[in-house]
Amino acid sequence: MKAAAGRCLLTAGDYAVLQELAETAEHGDPLVSFLLRQKLAAARVILPQDMPASVATLNSRVVFRLEGRAAEARVLAFDTRHGAPGLTLGLYTPLGITLLGMSAGDQAQVCMRDSSFWPVILEQVTWQPEASLNHTLEGAAQ
Repeated sequence: MKAAAGRCLLTAGDYAVLQELAETAEHGDPLVSFLLRQKLAAARVILPQDMPASVATLNSRVVFRLEGRAAEARVLAFDTRHGAPGLTLGLYTPLGITLLGMSAGDQAQVCMRDSSFWPVILEQVTWQPEASLNHTLEGAAQ
């Protein structure tokens, strides 16, 4: 297990979404605003076709484990209002912000709303839109 240590890979699209969320959160949730600004400052932006398939991006299906709990699978989503309850994890949550940009095997600390910190491990990225698109494009080119 490796520590994320501020390491974060984002596509330009994901970076733009986080910027938009950060601007909106400035006027509402101070914790989310702070976490978004930290994520943006630590991010390395890369092209979607260069994104490793093991990195959690927007709309990726991820498996993670909070310390002392069973593993959970969720889709990292910008808007969870139209998703089935328990299947998505919003980017406007401390956990969603933390997982975005992490690689499978990374561990990080999630700052919760009660100011506690929970260790989280990103165990696996089971589906990633960029990897799926790259696979489709590679198949079409052959």
